[in-house]
Amino acid sequence: MKRAQCRRGESWGERLRRAARSPAGRTTGAEDAQASAPTIGVRSFFVSLFSAFLSPLGLIVLSALDTSMLFFLPAAVDTAVVLVSARFRDWFWVFPLLATAGSLTGATVTYQIGQKIGEAGLERFVPPDRLQRIRLRLENREMMALGLAALLPPPFPLTPFLLTSGALRLKRKKFYMALGSMRFLRFGAESLLAFIYGRR
Repeated sequence: MKRAQCRRGESWGERLRRAARSPAGRTTGAEDAQASAPTIGVRSFFVSLFSAFLSPLGLIVLSALDTSMLFFLPAAVDTAVVLVSARFRDWFWVFPLLATAGSLTGATVTYQIGQKIGEAGLERFVPPDRLQRIRLRLENREMMALGLAALLPPPFPLTPFLLTSGALRLKRKKFYMALGSMRFLRFGAESLLAFIYGRR
């Protein structure tokens, strides 16, 4: 009776420690492996999926998806540029061109969607507060605002700038010049660093 009263009055910490010491409270290695299996499976899936983009054609596709509205994986293109540049050192200068070409392809689609939905439809895709800030930046200094958005690394959002550029009918020449030059600068710097330090 005294033992039962003692257990009834024990703290939660004491109860948990007692449960951990008891055979029923212990987990076996098989149970631990079974619990971690889903996590390992998901991780393996994403590693395999990302590996499929580590080629010239895969880099173009990944870059196009990155600036589209269909796909978003922060730093995926930057990581791919670094990996392929370090792996294929003789062709390191090609990969920034491919990544930039892919980015412009995906951005063109996003720009055209912005043109189609117009300013009235932007609020369905961009929060009102952010949309107001982006609109002011593009109306005042369009090329600088778009170029800075293309240069800054994730998680800085580029897609809202591309959509808004289309909705505001930003001239395509300025659009491609700002986006293409800054994307090439960013990917070129990453590729050069991978070439220099990739084998060290």
